[in-house]
Amino acid sequence: MQATKKEYTAKESYRNIGKASSYDEIRYKGIHGRLKNWTKKRAIGKGLLFIGPIESILDLPCGTGRFYSFLCKKGYNVFGADISHEMMMVSKNKNRPYLNHHGYVQCDAENIPFRDSSIDCILSIRFMFHLPLDVREKVLSEMHRITGRWVIVDFRHSTFKTFIRKVGAFLGLGREKKRSTLREIRQELAAFGFKVHKAIQVVPVFSEKVVFVCEKVVSNG
Repeated sequence: MQATKKEYTAKESYRNIGKASSYDEIRYKGIHGRLKNWTKKRAIGKGLLFIGPIESILDLPCGTGRFYSFLCKKGYNVFGADISHEMMMVSKNKNRPYLNHHGYVQCDAENIPFRDSSIDCILSIRFMFHLPLDVREKVLSEMHRITGRWVIVDFRHSTFKTFIRKVGAFLGLGREKKRSTLREIRQELAAFGFKVHKAIQVVPVFSEKVVFVCEKVVSNG
């Protein structure tokens, strides 16, 4: 089920130095956290390999810099953007050694302060499926405006795991999490001017997470 405006509190909740400082340790520590990082980076790497040579990447939202060193080591000119100054400062401190790190911009993803078609590729991970539909529509429109060609974005889709959660919720053993189908996600991306070239399962069969490699479609009209 999509979050309502009232439930969508992320714009405020991550503007907290305590939460920003402890974010990585809480979410990505231990074997499970490292495995999540590895599988997601592997999927993103496949997407980047597909799109071929590019120069600039905007990591939006960049958070605490989960993908910064990964992208910089591949030689891209990396920019970060996030609504949380506190999260970006954690990222900055972690990624000082990388010379191809081009800095940060604090902004709302609904209003990105970049020129039209000014970035080769936008990377947006663990973001879209948290957004209420009306917010996601604005964000996708902004991404279409500023990317020169490519967007790599992840969604969570309906799988057997979704069905198990539904059964568990019916039995009072958990909360149901409604997911869109792959077809519905493709249709939504197409509605905002993106052609999906690849849908990369982060962990085939077992994971709801899919990384989509999308190309910007420009209307001749």
